[in-house]
Amino acid sequence: MQQTSDYETFWQTTLKALKGKAIYQTDNNYFAKWAYQTGFLTYLMLVVKFLGTHIRILQLLNIFYQVIILILLYCITKRLWQKIIFCRWCVFLMAINMEWFCLNNRLSNQYIAMMFFLASLYLIMCNYSIKTWLLAGIFLAIGNFLRPIGVIYLAGIIVFEVIYSIIDHLKNGKQNFLRLLTFILTYFLLLTGFSLAVKATGLNEYGLSNRDSLWKLVTGLNYQSAGTYRKFIDEKFNLTESRVEMAQREEEVTKENVQYLNHNHLWLKLFIRKFNCLWSYPSNSLNYALSRKNCGYLTYYLLLILAYSINAVEMIFMLIGAFSLVTKKLPDKAYLLILILFAYVAAQLIIEVQGRYRIEFTPILIIYSLFGIQTVLQKFEKKEVQL
Repeated sequence: MQQTSDYETFWQTTLKALKGKAIYQTDNNYFAKWAYQTGFLTYLMLVVKFLGTHIRILQLLNIFYQVIILILLYCITKRLWQKIIFCRWCVFLMAINMEWFCLNNRLSNQYIAMMFFLASLYLIMCNYSIKTWLLAGIFLAIGNFLRPIGVIYLAGIIVFEVIYSIIDHLKNGKQNFLRLLTFILTYFLLLTGFSLAVKATGLNEYGLSNRDSLWKLVTGLNYQSAGTYRKFIDEKFNLTESRVEMAQREEEVTKENVQYLNHNHLWLKLFIRKFNCLWSYPSNSLNYALSRKNCGYLTYYLLLILAYSINAVEMIFMLIGAFSLVTKKLPDKAYLLILILFAYVAAQLIIEVQGRYRIEFTPILIIYSLFGIQTVLQKFEKKEVQL
């Protein structure tokens, strides 16, 4: 099965790296400007080294990670509400979400990273000793090593702990602060260690850094593309230039985007367009899964409609649940998930928006869609009683 796009880049680079070849030729190549992707590359190298050059193995591993994710989702839901029916519904809704499910045949780092992120959240919800938080920090760092969005989870966790554990429980404030500090230090020290290890092995002289942080703003603040990536954006750049020259041009384009938004008073319209794209547009997961190339025309569009319909229904229930929660008292840990979701939305309003990026946060959306289902069922039960 052919690997294309970023997947082909990872696959071909993995095979080259195992032969001792450089993973980039110039300082503006993929793994030079986005050095943080070396984390997932390292994982692929280990799999190929010990299990062979079979893409099927990586696909089966993705399915294994998905199973673990469903188990963790069950445990997190049970930790929040102690209702088995909620746990079962949560797992069912997650399992039928095709936009989340369909990428398991690709070289995707989203499943393995999500598994570690959810494991970290579950440990935090257990709220035991400092050792538990130490392990949670390790899991979050490993997840970020594989897919660098751990900072979003970290931001939500820090805000939650400060508000609900330190300020709200002043008697245990010192202990809770030490617990949070242990978690943060573990996270950053481990990531620093990972980066130094990558440098020391000679795999990537830039470690796990992001040397092209402006690119997300080049796309995210582009009004014409609604903050999404479009090929016409590449036409503004000479992709053969060095990283320094490219960075200067990216800074210029970013300033042009900001000036255009300021001059035409389009900030609010841009955010609304990006918000609509993020939540109401179909995810591009099926395209990344190459369903369009591997399936017939009719089959592909039927899959697209089915995937979008399932996701839309779950989103509607999530919105109903969100409105119903205004008048309900939630367990404190439930607000941890809300804060993580807020951090994700805030980041997406500024940087490049892409439907596939919401996959890591689908478990949180599914949990809150349960409230919508519960609200609708309660309405029907009341009507039946009245009749």
